[in-house]
Amino acid sequence: MLQKDQQDLRMKSDAIVQRLNAVLPIIRKICEISGVPAASIGVIHQGQSIYVENIGHRNVEAQLSPTADTLYGLGSLTKGFVAASLAQLLHNHPTVTWTTPLQDIWPEYRPQQPQLKGNVSLLDFLSHRTGLSGDMSVALQGDMEFILSPSEVAPIVSRLDVAAPFRQSWLYNNWGYSVAGKVIEKLSGKPAHEYIRESILMPLGLSNTTLRPVFDEHIDFADAYAALEDASTQCLPRKFPFLGSLFETAGGMSSTVNDMLKYCQALLQSRIDPQSTPLGNLEMLFQGHIPLDRSMESFGSYGMGWIETHLPGVLGLQGDNAELFQWDELPYIGDPRDPNKSVLTLYHQGASLGYYSAIYLFPETESGFVVLTNSMPLSDAADWIAQIIAAALHGFETSADYVELANEARRRKVGNVAAMMAEIEKTREEHPGDLPRPLDSYCGDYYNALGDFCVRVKQHKVKPGVLELCFQGKTTQEYELRHLHGDIFEWALTYDEQARRARFTTWEQSYFKVRFLTNDTSDIVTLEWGSNQEKLTISNTQSRIDDHSSREL
Repeated sequence: MLQKDQQDLRMKSDAIVQRLNAVLPIIRKICEISGVPAASIGVIHQGQSIYVENIGHRNVEAQLSPTADTLYGLGSLTKGFVAASLAQLLHNHPTVTWTTPLQDIWPEYRPQQPQLKGNVSLLDFLSHRTGLSGDMSVALQGDMEFILSPSEVAPIVSRLDVAAPFRQSWLYNNWGYSVAGKVIEKLSGKPAHEYIRESILMPLGLSNTTLRPVFDEHIDFADAYAALEDASTQCLPRKFPFLGSLFETAGGMSSTVNDMLKYCQALLQSRIDPQSTPLGNLEMLFQGHIPLDRSMESFGSYGMGWIETHLPGVLGLQGDNAELFQWDELPYIGDPRDPNKSVLTLYHQGASLGYYSAIYLFPETESGFVVLTNSMPLSDAADWIAQIIAAALHGFETSADYVELANEARRRKVGNVAAMMAEIEKTREEHPGDLPRPLDSYCGDYYNALGDFCVRVKQHKVKPGVLELCFQGKTTQEYELRHLHGDIFEWALTYDEQARRARFTTWEQSYFKVRFLTNDTSDIVTLEWGSNQEKLTISNTQSRIDDHSSREL
C-alpha cells in the first residue's frame, strides 16, 4: 500500500512539473515585459521539493545567472518571520498576549487618538486593522535612503493620522511591524535581528536567511534593479537600506529559494505536528482577523504576516497589481461552480527596494512555493508568476491572459504618471502670468510637529528662478521645486526619474505639490506637503533631527 501511495505521489508530482514547465515561456515573457532581470522559483508538494527554476540574470552587466542559493531581498515576506518570532516570544511570556494593550508592553507608545488608548494591541497592528495611515513619506525617500532613525518609531506611530475606523477596515501599514521589532527588543532584551536569528532562523537551519546581509564578491547575491519605461533596467546601488533602519522588521529580510522552501516545509509541518518543529503557536498568524474587503469577504482575510483565502478565487490582493486594477478585473483562478474544489490558501507578497516576491502555502496538500525577483518592476511580475504557479500546482483552469495583464499593468503604471505630469502642466498653463513672491521669501527649514523631520527650501544652485527642496536637509535628497501658481510649487518626477532614484512609483499630484501658507503679516511661515497634507513650520532651530541627518543641516 505504501509503495502504491508513493507511486501515486510521484505521478501527481510529475504531472505538476509538466504543467509548470508548460507555463515557463509565459513566465519568461512576463519578466521581459515587466523589466525583471531575474526570477527564482521553488515549489514543494506533499512536503517535498519537486521543482526549482531560475530565470534570467542576477547581474545583468556580468551576465551571471541566479541559482536556488542566490540571495534576494524578501520585502514584506519579512513580516511572517517577525510574527512567528513574536509567537515564540509570547509563548515564553504568558502574561503577555496578542490582545494585551500595546501600552502595557511598550510604554513608549503613547497614542494621541482616544479610541486607541488602552485598546490597540499587537494583534491590531500586525493585522493592519488599527485604521491608522501607513504613510512613510517622512521616513523613506529616494535613492534607497531612510531619513529617520529607529528611535523615532514610538513618537511617529503615536501620532499617525486616523484614516479609517478602528478594527473596521484592512489598511496596510508597515509601521505596525516596526512596532513589532521594538516589542521583540523589549521582551527579549536583545536586538530584534538577533532574537529572530536565534528563535527562527538557526533552529530551522536557514543559514542563508538574514536581516543583516553583507555584500561580498564571493556571495551569490542578486543585484537590485529598477525597470524603466521601455523595460530596460537601471542597476541600483549595492547597499542594504533596511539594515538597522526603522523598517528593518517590516521588510529587511534576505533569503534564497532553498532556504525559503525549508521555511515553507517547517510552516506546513507546524500545522500538522507543532511539537515536531521549532515553529509553534502559529495559529493566530494564519487565522483571518480582518477581511481585505468587507463587501467581498470571499477575497480573504489578513492574519499576521499572512493572508487567508481559498481557491477557486482571486489572488495577489496585497501587491502592486491590485492597485492598478479593480479587484473584479483580476484573474479568477478555478471554477467557482465546482463545489468539490476548495483549497485553503495562505499567502503574502513582498515589495522592496529592488526586489519583489511572493510566498504561498496550501496546507491541505502540504504544498507551497516561493517566487523571488530582483527589480522594482513595471508590473508586479512576482505576483503574476505566483498566480500562474498556483493554478498549475492544483490543475485549476484560468482564462486569464497573463502576458496581456502584464502589458496592461505596465501601460497603466506608466500612463498614470504621464497623466499626472500632464495635469500639473495643464494647471500651470491655466495660470499664465501668475508669478510667485520673491523666491527668498519661501526659503528656510520647515519642521513637523515632532521636530524630527525637516524640509529645507533654498534657491537652486544652478537654475535661476527655481527653488530646491531637500528632505531632512540632506544633499542626497534634493529635488527641483518649480512654481505652479500662487504660493503652490511642485517637484513632480516622470516615471523614469522616479525609477532611477529607486522610488516606489507615485502618481498622486498631492504628493508632489508643496503649498506655502502665511501668517497674519503675510510672511511665509508654514509649508503643507504630502498625501496627508502635513503642515511643517519654519524654524531657526533644528529640533530633534537625529545626528546622522543633522550633520548636513
